[in-house]
Amino acid sequence: PMTEVLSERSSRVVSYAKLHRAAERRDQGRFVAEGANAVASALAVGRAEAVLVADEEQFRHRDLVETATAAGVPVSVITGRAASKLAETSTPAGIFAICPLLDVLLDAVLSAGPRLLAIAVEPREPGNAGTLIRCADAMGADAVVLLGDPEYYGFFGFVPASGLGIASPGEWEDRNFQAKPLRAWRPQMAGDF
Repeated sequence: PMTEVLSERSSRVVSYAKLHRAAERRDQGRFVAEGANAVASALAVGRAEAVLVADEEQFRHRDLVETATAAGVPVSVITGRAASKLAETSTPAGIFAICPLLDVLLDAVLSAGPRLLAIAVEPREPGNAGTLIRCADAMGADAVVLLGDPEYYGFFGFVPASGLGIASPGEWEDRNFQAKPLRAWRPQMAGDF
């Protein structure tokens, strides 16, 4: 049963909040999935090690809490301040899952057939690119593709997609149709978009 409410000072919350840093995610071998959709997906594929729900959001996320409990995933209630500490968004979603990083050989992924590209449609906030890159990389995406200002997105390591062999699906300037290869990227993945 969920009786103890964890604050932002709880050792578990402090440890989980450190997962915002890439080095810490690698060291701990896990990451924080934020929001109802991400938590539902983690639970659906059996990749959630723990679920944290904000005290004031328990009713709204009761189905996910019940799913986690039924699957034997530990559920902890956290304060609103703890949710803010864990959140990478300005308005916390109120539910989080702690998930292990996927450590699968690329050959095994490719032999299964699926490929994943994260596609940003009109990213507006400066922080969105970094968050998108981290999330896509954690999910095992091959690359992040977007249409945007090369001077801004070049800072994040984006290059013209054509340079990676990714053909544009539209008639945009080559310099604006950009891609950032991630850890799963291999040149053999190039082709029409």
